[in-house]
Amino acid sequence: MALDYVDFKGMPKSWDHIMVLVEDRGLNGGPPDGLFGAEDVVADTGDRSGLKTSLLGEQGRIRVAVLRPPSRKRRR
Repeated sequence: MALDYVDFKGMPKSWDHIMVLVEDRGLNGGPPDGLFGAEDVVADTGDRSGLKTSLLGEQGRIRVAVLRPPSRKRRR
Protein backbone atom coordinates (compact mmCIF):
# COMPACT_ATOMS: atom_id res chain seq x y z
CA MET A 1 0.00 0.00 0.00
CA ALA A 2 1.12 3.55 -0.65
CA LEU A 3 0.68 6.11 2.10
CA ASP A 4 0.33 9.85 1.88
CA TYR A 5 0.97 11.65 5.14
CA VAL A 6 -1.80 14.25 4.91
CA ASP A 7 -0.73 17.83 5.68
CA PHE A 8 2.95 16.81 6.15
CA LYS A 9 5.04 19.25 4.12
CA GLY A 10 8.36 17.42 4.69
CA MET A 11 7.56 14.98 1.86
CA PRO A 12 6.37 16.86 -1.23
CA LYS A 13 5.47 13.79 -3.33
CA SER A 14 1.85 12.76 -3.75
CA TRP A 15 2.63 9.35 -2.20
CA ASP A 16 5.21 9.44 0.58
CA HIS A 17 5.79 5.87 1.70
CA ILE A 18 5.20 2.21 0.82
CA MET A 19 4.08 -0.33 3.44
CA VAL A 20 2.96 -3.95 3.42
CA LEU A 21 -0.10 -5.28 5.24
CA VAL A 22 1.05 -8.01 7.64
CA GLU A 23 -2.16 -8.81 9.52
CA ASP A 24 -5.82 -7.83 9.17
CA ARG A 25 -7.00 -7.71 12.78
CA GLY A 26 -10.56 -6.66 12.04
CA LEU A 27 -12.56 -4.16 14.04
CA ASN A 28 -11.69 -4.10 17.75
CA GLY A 29 -9.42 -7.14 17.40
CA GLY A 30 -12.16 -9.28 15.87
CA PRO A 31 -11.88 -11.59 12.87
CA PRO A 32 -10.30 -10.27 9.64
CA ASP A 33 -12.74 -7.95 7.87
CA GLY A 34 -10.92 -7.14 4.60
CA LEU A 35 -10.82 -3.41 5.44
CA PHE A 36 -7.87 -1.25 6.43
CA GLY A 37 -8.23 -0.18 10.03
CA ALA A 38 -6.17 1.37 12.81
CA GLU A 39 -5.69 -2.07 14.43
CA ASP A 40 -4.12 -3.69 11.34
CA VAL A 41 -0.40 -4.51 11.44
CA VAL A 42 1.86 -3.09 8.71
CA ALA A 43 5.59 -3.45 7.94
CA ASP A 44 8.07 -1.03 6.40
CA THR A 45 11.75 -0.18 6.30
CA GLY A 46 11.27 3.37 7.52
CA ASP A 47 14.88 3.95 8.53
CA ARG A 48 18.32 2.33 8.69
CA SER A 49 17.38 0.00 11.55
CA GLY A 50 15.62 -2.40 9.16
CA LEU A 51 12.16 -3.90 8.90
CA LYS A 52 9.66 -2.70 11.48
CA THR A 53 6.08 -3.63 12.22
CA SER A 54 3.53 -1.27 13.72
CA LEU A 55 -0.17 -0.57 13.79
CA LEU A 56 -1.62 1.31 10.83
CA GLY A 57 -3.24 3.71 13.31
CA GLU A 58 0.19 4.78 14.55
CA GLN A 59 1.00 6.33 11.16
CA GLY A 60 -0.90 9.55 11.87
CA ARG A 61 -3.33 11.16 9.46
CA ILE A 62 -2.90 9.31 6.17
CA ARG A 63 -4.61 8.39 2.95
CA VAL A 64 -3.99 4.95 1.49
CA ALA A 65 -3.79 3.56 -2.04
CA VAL A 66 -3.82 -0.19 -2.57
CA LEU A 67 -1.18 -1.33 -5.04
CA ARG A 68 -1.77 -4.59 -6.89
CA PRO A 69 0.26 -6.18 -9.66
CA PRO A 70 -1.50 -6.32 -13.03
CA SER A 71 -3.41 -9.53 -13.60
CA ARG A 72 -2.01 -12.02 -16.07
CA LYS A 73 -4.12 -13.55 -18.76
CA ARG A 74 -4.25 -17.32 -18.61
CA ARG A 75 -2.92 -19.21 -21.58
CA ARG A 76 -4.97 -22.04 -22.98
